[in-house]
Amino acid sequence: MNVFLRIALLIFFLLPAAAAAAEKIIFVPMDDRPVNLSYAEDILKSAGWEIVSPPAELLASRYKSGDPDKLMAWLEEQSRTASSAVVAADALIYGGLVASRTHDYAADVLNARAERLIGLKNRYVYFNLYVFGTIMRTPRSFSKGTEPPYYEEWGADIFRLSALEDKEGIRRLSRREKAEKRELLAKIPARVRGDWLNRRALNFGVNKLLLAAAEGAFDYFALGRDDTAPFSQSRKEARLLAQESAAARLYNYRSFPGADQLGLLLLTRAVLDRRQYIPFVYVEYAGGAGRETVPSYEDAPVGLTVNDHIYAVGGMPVRTAERADLAFFINTPQSGATLEAAAPENTAAVNGHAQSFIELIKKQMRANKKAAIADVEFGNGASNALVAGICREGLSCRIDAYAGWNTAGNSIGYALGQGLLAPYMEDNDRERLLAVRYMDDWAYQANVRGALYRDIVWPRGLDGSELDKHKEMLAAAALTKMTALARAYLPQSGRYRLTVDFPWNRLFELAVVLKNAT
Repeated sequence: MNVFLRIALLIFFLLPAAAAAAEKIIFVPMDDRPVNLSYAEDILKSAGWEIVSPPAELLASRYKSGDPDKLMAWLEEQSRTASSAVVAADALIYGGLVASRTHDYAADVLNARAERLIGLKNRYVYFNLYVFGTIMRTPRSFSKGTEPPYYEEWGADIFRLSALEDKEGIRRLSRREKAEKRELLAKIPARVRGDWLNRRALNFGVNKLLLAAAEGAFDYFALGRDDTAPFSQSRKEARLLAQESAAARLYNYRSFPGADQLGLLLLTRAVLDRRQYIPFVYVEYAGGAGRETVPSYEDAPVGLTVNDHIYAVGGMPVRTAERADLAFFINTPQSGATLEAAAPENTAAVNGHAQSFIELIKKQMRANKKAAIADVEFGNGASNALVAGICREGLSCRIDAYAGWNTAGNSIGYALGQGLLAPYMEDNDRERLLAVRYMDDWAYQANVRGALYRDIVWPRGLDGSELDKHKEMLAAAALTKMTALARAYLPQSGRYRLTVDFPWNRLFELAVVLKNAT
């Protein structure tokens, strides 16, 4: 047979296979928390895509790390028949997000795993690879099981020392700050600081290796800055990594605050890339500090973070709404200071700040613009005034996406991803996904979680980070309180049957499932 005819026949038989695989996306999340796995899967499936995730036993959960080598073997096998893969480097190299801070792997083991990931794309012709990782966080306080044990005693001091050292690299310290730095260096045990810095050096080395290879090995590489601050070791490492990335690489690399939104963000990019679609996004901010707000747990103005998310998802920010495919509304605090959602200031009274913001949304929706809301006025939960206002105005079902949980970056990524995928969904799926976010971000995070602590956990001397035998009782209490809130505010709440669970055996996150009531 003529060699050209053979090639033609080979292409003919391969193309249908490639087309058949075009709707299948592999997804390796950081761990099995709902925001990292089941919520993202639900959104992609609602948009009409087949999403394939690893078996549960390979993924990190609350009390175990994932298996990096078995995860990589699974990924390599699945990549033979998929069009795209969105994968967490932290899962494939360390075993998960928490494991990236607590593991005991040597540098050569970590680097070998990174090199294996770097070589994946070259083995398959019809394959796009999107990778996300994190810069090791610098938290202000200890969270049980999520840091090395010594962080419980020394975490606050480590954070403060890292802030002073980072600040000193940018500007001069005051005499008082220099004295404080000397005191902290003398106070923190050398073994503790040495271990913490060594763990950071390992993480930095892996990120540097991935970044150096990103241009040829990945279709996109996103590096989240998890739980950081304007002055911190995390911010310092982000600047050092930025020096490693040439400006020309910005088309396939971004670094920005947050971690748990990265999976959905790159899943959305994978879908848009397959559709060869570059969405135009118009952004509006609430009054006051607006885009200059630097949210809690983050190290950059929110305006920069929003633009970085738009570029990372494959979109383009535009200055006029007329050209936009999506109007993206960012609810920032008037003062520029993001309080916790449990603060007394977070009331349901629709004040002038909230009403003015709602009027902006109504204006764009009258122009038939798709609308998504990132509610970042408070940290770790939604704005009660905003949710009450959009429910009162009849907007709660009409918008395309809403998110208001955890950090600002988390909410920005989720609202943007869900908003850009909403046009591919049936209305009932879009509205159900909206209701999931209201129930989690608003009803639970902003209201019920604090009530559980006040009414049950603290009076009984319990521990909200280890629910154990009290888990079922607390889930029942959460369900009752959330249902009452939904009935009072959300007109669509009667359409769904709500179930809740605490998958990580702690109050910090909830799994919300909504199914049609009939």
